[in-house]
Amino acid sequence: MPVALGDYTHLPRRRKLVLDSVLPDTCHIAPFARATDAAGGWSESVGIYLEFEGSTDIPCRLDPTRHYRKEDIYGQELVVSEYTMWLPYEVAVLPDMHIEKDGARFEVRKLLNKQSNSVVQQVLLAEME
Repeated sequence: MPVALGDYTHLPRRRKLVLDSVLPDTCHIAPFARATDAAGGWSESVGIYLEFEGSTDIPCRLDPTRHYRKEDIYGQELVVSEYTMWLPYEVAVLPDMHIEKDGARFEVRKLLNKQSNSVVQQVLLAEME
């Protein structure tokens, strides 16, 4: 009988541990729904919210410090409204999605880290005003 070796055997247990201890908050994620009119204008609204394990409350962790991008500084002080968020690996988040957390609104700018054998994914967010 074949025996599964390596991290794969521990992956479901590691993912459950992360959900229970590392991702304490919840957020709501949805794509933007964009529509154009006959005059060439467009409108934007929040689309249908993503679900994770049957709920729109998706476990997450928002880094309370601003995301630091060294390449943008060039020796000057720069105020950036970008943050890092961690989400479960299975959430199908894409750039240009809308995230709501504790009354704040964010837009996904970039997927920072999503590896095939990971338990969480990292995304770069921009705060919306």
